[in-house]
Amino acid sequence: MEETIYELKVPIFGFDNLKKVEIQKIDDLFIRMTNLDSANNTPSFLLANPFKITKDYKIDVPEHEKNLLNLDESKKFEVYNMIVLDNPVSESFINL
Repeated sequence: MEETIYELKVPIFGFDNLKKVEIQKIDDLFIRMTNLDSANNTPSFLLANPFKITKDYKIDVPEHEKNLLNLDESKKFEVYNMIVLDNPVSESFINL
């Protein structure tokens, strides 16, 4: 499993204290994001690669976010979407 550590530039909505995360690629579709700021690594999130779900997925990154993240045409970046798991699993969804 590929693992990469990131420092978040802006908080994830509802998780303001989350600053450092580890991204673990499970396969081409699923990714695990783990909190590295807590002793027990919680919360942990299951993410999905939206381009593997819908081929015509598009994202527009606002200019102020490009500046914050230091993105330009030469930089590669990846997009992941949160999966909200529910019981039963058929009630789960992905925020595309």
